[in-house]
Parts: sequence; C-alpha cells; structure tokens
Amino acid sequence: MGKQGPRRHMSIDIGDIEAVLDDREKLEKERDHYRELVHSSRVMSSFTERPWLEPDDSGAKFKVVRSFEYHIDHLGSGNVIRVPAGFITDLASIPRAARSIIPRLGKHLQAAIVHDFLYKTKSVSRKKADDIFLEAMEVLGVPVWKRYSMYYSVRMFGWLAWKHGEP
Repeated sequence: MGKQGPRRHMSIDIGDIEAVLDDREKLEKERDHYRELVHSSRVMSSFTERPWLEPDDSGAKFKVVRSFEYHIDHLGSGNVIRVPAGFITDLASIPRAARSIIPRLGKHLQAAIVHDFLYKTKSVSRKKADDIFLEAMEVLGVPVWKRYSMYYSVRMFGWLAWKHGEP
C-alpha cells in the first residue's frame, strides 16, 4: 500500500449550501427572464415607416419619394429590404374587375411596394418574394382572406411580371 497523506476534514455550514442554492435559483430566474425578453423582441418583422409616394402623370405608377425599410424576423436582425427613394411602383396590380373587392390602395400598400421592388431587383427568388409579400401583409394587419387571395394570385400569375422584370 502506498503512503497516504493526512486526511483533511472540511466542514460546510448548511447555511452556505442554502445560499448557493438560492443564488442558483436566482440565476435561473434571471436567465428565463432574459430569454423571454429576447423572444418577445423577435416577435415579428416590421416596417420602419410609411412610404411617401408621388404619382406620375398617368396616375398608374408611383415614385417612392423617401426610402423605407422592411425588417424580416425582427428589427435589428440584419435581414432588411430597403426600398430606395426613386423606385417606381404600380402598387398592387389588381385587375379592374377585382378592385371593388381588393382596391389598389389599402393596408397592403407597403407590402405591395416591397413585392414590386423584389420582383424588379430579383434579389431573392420569386417564391421568396411572394412569401415575403404574404408575411408583410400579415405584419400590416391585412385580413387573412385578403392576404391569401393576393398571395395565391401572385403565385399563379406573377410569373409574367417576374419574367419581364416589371413590378
């Protein structure tokens, strides 16, 4: 058998153990609170502001006078679509027959401009542009029936505008 050194006895006060456990509990509560705050700050995508538009002489197209941004995921995520001043849009391309149900102007206005911008620049795939359009309409509070009607319309007929790079 080998040589053993002197045994050391250590006394621990039960109060010290309770203090450590209390500290651990507090840290866990703080961690949970922090996670909640982080989650709530990422609730939804957002627009930075409402766009300023100027109509052309025909009234069919509009120029974005002041740029605006659409933040995907959450503000500060770094995933941003910036529609620059000077961008030309036709707003929502709604056939005349359907305008009594879904007008060109409405809650969906900003989403339509972002969608036009994505179609013109082709900075994302057509599917992604359409999905962003749907998400942006939700952010703006467009009723479910209306946003899905518009979404499926661009999914079915948007290929022509995509092909020609026209918003």
